[in-house]
Amino acid sequence: MRFSFFIPVLYCSITVPILHGENVDYDDDISDDQLYYTHPPSNKTTKKPPQKGIDGTVYSIQEFLDTTEKIWVYNSTEETNVTCRVEVFEDVNPLYASVKRYSLSNDAISTIDANAVLSFHPKLATVQDPANEMKLENERNSNPYETLLYMSKSHDCGVFYINYHSELHLLLGTWFELRIRNSSLARGPDPMCSFWFEQFSSQQHVTYTYTPECLCMLQRIS
Repeated sequence: MRFSFFIPVLYCSITVPILHGENVDYDDDISDDQLYYTHPPSNKTTKKPPQKGIDGTVYSIQEFLDTTEKIWVYNSTEETNVTCRVEVFEDVNPLYASVKRYSLSNDAISTIDANAVLSFHPKLATVQDPANEMKLENERNSNPYETLLYMSKSHDCGVFYINYHSELHLLLGTWFELRIRNSSLARGPDPMCSFWFEQFSSQQHVTYTYTPECLCMLQRIS
């Protein structure tokens, strides 16, 4: 099945293919209670974030962020006008990280310069596990948690669940993202990152995807 979404990215129209994993059998250990139906109901199921991570693994968000490379949002199901987003992290430690987040929307670039507090999702990890999520600090403290559900072995891509620590089903204002390090843009994300992003987001619409035109944004922020 192929879904086409047409969104402006620096005055370009793109077509987004969504790859399905019907013939891929990676999730034998996912139990039936880790499936749920989003509304409106359909015959297709979507996996909710599994308890204790995929296959019982809690992925360290510190390991994913601890790089000098830029990190791009490669795919997202957020309902937004954003067409490109890139982040730069510094001073990454087990508790905090400094982040600059650049977003392109309607040919205008917005910047967020903040501290990210690293912590663990109460339903997807324990205090004995490594931190698996972050939250950007601001005065209102209304930012969502950004929970790492899966990370490739080489740490070059990860699947994130953007949420408010509510019940583990999709609510308004929650979405999924596939994020990728800059050095992996040419070859694309690891197949397992793509697979798990599709599994978690299959009942949502991919609202934007990275395209090479997003690199033009770097010329404007450098």
